[in-house]
Amino acid sequence: MSDDDRYSELFAGRPGSVLAEFKDSPDVSRNGFVAAKKKAVSERREPPRRARGPQVPPGQEVAGKWPVLDLGHQPLIPRDQWSLDIKGAEAIAAAQSDWVDYVDETDARSTVTPTLFATDTEEKDYGIGDFDQDGDDDLLVMRKEPFTTTGRKRNLLLMNEGIAEGHAIDGVLVNRTVEYGSTATDGGDGLIDATNDRDVAVFDANGDGWPDFVTAVTLGDGLPKTFSHPRLYMNLGEDGAGNWLGFEYQEARIPQLAGMAPGGFPHAPR
Repeated sequence: MSDDDRYSELFAGRPGSVLAEFKDSPDVSRNGFVAAKKKAVSERREPPRRARGPQVPPGQEVAGKWPVLDLGHQPLIPRDQWSLDIKGAEAIAAAQSDWVDYVDETDARSTVTPTLFATDTEEKDYGIGDFDQDGDDDLLVMRKEPFTTTGRKRNLLLMNEGIAEGHAIDGVLVNRTVEYGSTATDGGDGLIDATNDRDVAVFDANGDGWPDFVTAVTLGDGLPKTFSHPRLYMNLGEDGAGNWLGFEYQEARIPQLAGMAPGGFPHAPR
């Protein structure tokens, strides 16, 4: 017995069944089942369902591109005639307004040297967070030479400043790498050190409510641990007067990974 015959037998005798009217039909087939579904939809009844595992529904086929589920008829609506009906005064007003426009205000909203920011051609990764917890997002920029190369570059800590800091407008990115990112426990200069960092992740490492961040390095074979391993920068929070203290690279928070490269230096992690 085919699936269509089995399904016809199951539903044809049920009072009010959509397929009851097809029980005397010589062919309760795929086409008949699709017709029953269409009729059920038009009468706002639940269409019959096949009692089997997930398969392509009757009258449908697996789409090679964008999948479309329908009852066998796909209306052709030109894209220039598409419309969206939204209910509610506020929703309608928002939908009928123009799409948001972005304006390039880099010159007005950045004091960073262009060769390090706007026109910089180095490979980058970004980390975003309200590092000093003043209510707006600040920006970390990891920089390295593009592609698979070993040249090291300095990273940037760009703080979001505004009128309170003496600027004409709010939302100005200022390079504060030296002021807030040059403290380190390895004898180096934190973010001022030239590294081969490829990625950065912002998170609260010690659960004190202040966002910290960790960097991921690449191509550091033959370099000391401080340059060949990830770096964890801890947010120092505020001093007693409420002044933000910036970040400190704390080398001991990343363990020494196994493996030694030629020359006795730690093997760089991958």
